[in-house]
Amino acid sequence: MDWTREWAMLFNRRLLGICRCRHIREMCGIPYDKVILITPPPADQKAWAAHCKEVGQSLRYRSLDCTAKYAEACKELGSLRHHAVVDVFSAFLKEQKWENLLVDGLHFSRAGVSKLTELLIPHLEKAAGQLPTLFPNWRDVDPAHLELSLCAWAPGD
Repeated sequence: MDWTREWAMLFNRRLLGICRCRHIREMCGIPYDKVILITPPPADQKAWAAHCKEVGQSLRYRSLDCTAKYAEACKELGSLRHHAVVDVFSAFLKEQKWENLLVDGLHFSRAGVSKLTELLIPHLEKAAGQLPTLFPNWRDVDPAHLELSLCAWAPGD
């Protein structure tokens, strides 16, 4: 029996629960059709094992094959529910030294955050492109007369 596939299916069900949770979406102001899913990054098992040893933490198994199944489950859910998916897993693996995108083999490094941002921005622009402007551009605000600047501003100015 493939236990990682079972865990990935459980992950998929929980992820679906999060997407469907009206409370979370309303709290964040995100309509259901604007939900963006992000796959997990690939795991660098050697770096993760070294990190766990370095910090005296028991090794929790993480592998490239295991995270691939979680990424696939995320993509399947996105396809099934018509959510945009940022495929961090595949994008990272296309990088020549993808391991440098992770600080400890599992979590994003500064370069990893930059790569995620690069991948995510187009999806955010598409999802939020039609949002109204609620506040003036910071360049149009006079810090010495903040209240006057904000009160005098109107959308479309």
